[in-house]
Amino acid sequence: MEKKESKRIYWIDAAKIIAMVLIVLSHTIAYSDKLQGLYKYVSSFHVALFFTISGLTFSINKYCNFKKFFKTKFKRIMIPYFVFAVLFLIPFLILGATIASNLNRNDIDIDLKHSIIGIFYGNGNDNYLRQNSSLWFLPCLFVTEMIFYFVEKNKSKNKYYITILFSIAIGMLDYYFLPFRMPWGFDIAICMLAFFALGKIISNRKSMVIKNNVLTVCISLTLIIIGGIIQCFNTNVMYMHNEYGNYFIFIISAFFSVIGYTFLISKIHYNKVLDYAGKRTMAILIFHKIFVLVFQTKITSISNLLKTGNVIEQIVCSIIVVIISIVLSLIIEIVVNKICPWMLGNIKKEREYKK
Repeated sequence: MEKKESKRIYWIDAAKIIAMVLIVLSHTIAYSDKLQGLYKYVSSFHVALFFTISGLTFSINKYCNFKKFFKTKFKRIMIPYFVFAVLFLIPFLILGATIASNLNRNDIDIDLKHSIIGIFYGNGNDNYLRQNSSLWFLPCLFVTEMIFYFVEKNKSKNKYYITILFSIAIGMLDYYFLPFRMPWGFDIAICMLAFFALGKIISNRKSMVIKNNVLTVCISLTLIIIGGIIQCFNTNVMYMHNEYGNYFIFIISAFFSVIGYTFLISKIHYNKVLDYAGKRTMAILIFHKIFVLVFQTKITSISNLLKTGNVIEQIVCSIIVVIISIVLSLIIEIVVNKICPWMLGNIKKEREYKK
């Protein structure tokens, strides 16, 4: 029985790191002229995949009430957000304009007041969180989990399907009609609820798991290909900016891709590297952008190849940058976890559930 549980937990950790690798890859190739097709494809579902995986493991059973749930999640998600949103301001104020200029971006003016407001507003739009735009993900995840707590409390048998329909409908209204961005990525969270609920459906439907590995791979690849083909009819998706192109094309494409990748990843055999990294995606999310930006702007030989090299050069350089960025992020995680584990949301269990 323990073996089965370990295997289940393992492949979910593997799925988390694979989703995170795709996120790091999208940041790495964002300015690569020959890889814009790959960027468009990966960025269409990578965040949705991570939310689906988060939904797979979501549970409120160990929390006695919402107050305890809120407190624990705030420590795990929002404390790292606020800590590093402030810490990253220092290098940003010093180097931000230079980095933006090297990436041929026009938004090179540095405004401390605007940056501080952005930390509390908690989304990456309107030039907020420019010190580390990846941090937008954390408030959005926090809001999603807060909303989903009450979904779990609902006794309806069809609550996850209703949540998906509600999420798609309200997300569409928000996307097309709301003229401003909501704080803490609330508008993105509404959209991501659909994928979070999808994760719960997959986790609760063991009958959906296909025992035949070959059949699973074939079905998974078919779903992935369909998702990719559908996305060809859409524009670039940018989750941070709550921009999905054609909303219905985005939803359909992302659902096909996410389900395909989830089932495909579930068949991956145990690997220590994936297992280790999959438990430390918080650190990778927070730190990887530093190293990606260094490669894109400060190491000339790499940055030139990333931007204007031929296809093979851009692919090889991107893979190298992704691997190095993740490895260095994990090294920092080890150091921070030994000195100040609370900065990465790591809290002791006996304190976490203390009443």
